[in-house]
Amino acid sequence: MALEKITIRLEDINGITNAQEIYRDWKYSNLAKKIADIYGVPNAQQSIVFQTRVLRFDQHKDITLRDLGLVNNSVIKVMHRQLGGKNEGLNIYQN
Repeated sequence: MALEKITIRLEDINGITNAQEIYRDWKYSNLAKKIADIYGVPNAQQSIVFQTRVLRFDQHKDITLRDLGLVNNSVIKVMHRQLGGKNEGLNIYQN
């Protein structure tokens, strides 16, 4: 199954102003708010990729779908990757 890519600018997560337009769906808006609440706004050189099973954000924090306000309680873990210093924002892939 293909993953849907949604790009979120870091400044938009920080402000959470035009969430509906940015995320096109309340689930993604809510997801980004929860990420900001739990992790704070990530470094501009990071992207976050969500998949259905085990990934790592860092060595200390995991996150669950329930934590993100979703019905499923399966564990989601988050990882980041360097983006070469460009402010490309947050890339979210959700099944």
